[in-house]
Amino acid sequence: MAQTKLAGYQRDFEKVKSGVASSNQTSTLIEAAKLFALQASQASQDPPPPAETWQQIETLWGQAIERLQNIKVTEPNYLDA
Repeated sequence: MAQTKLAGYQRDFEKVKSGVASSNQTSTLIEAAKLFALQASQASQDPPPPAETWQQIETLWGQAIERLQNIKVTEPNYLDA
């Protein structure tokens, strides 16, 4: 009986462990997106920026969006994204 319970506990532990790992990865992607967005926002504060700066701002926003698009609907922090 103990072996059966142990197997169940191990299975449940693995589910929780994989959920935590997924949540940590999602949080990392969100934080990276925030940093790219902050850099883009700061770069556009001193108008009028030259065309080269606008291209850099566009790239930074694109990188932020790309990070957020990697978060699946089924992941725990999806709504934060």
